[in-house]
Amino acid sequence: MKIIITRLRRLEERVANHETGPSWALILREKQRQRAEANGLPYKEPWRDPELYENGRWPTWAEVLRSHQARRCRESQATGGAAAQAAEEIR
Repeated sequence: MKIIITRLRRLEERVANHETGPSWALILREKQRQRAEANGLPYKEPWRDPELYENGRWPTWAEVLRSHQARRCRESQATGGAAAQAAEEIR
């Protein structure tokens, strides 16, 4: 029983220490912003699909990837896209 209690205490300490720090995503965004400012470039926040976050939960990686793929496809079709232009040149 003592071993189980010790192990649980260690796990709780590990989780408690982990929750107090900033997330890796926030750290990466901050480093990108600082790097852009150091080079004199404007920093632009990454695009987030509002539909993914409207139900109050974080989307899965698959949902985010599908959303960004759909957005790129829409933008490509609206502007003619490089792939569509290359297809036209081949014909």
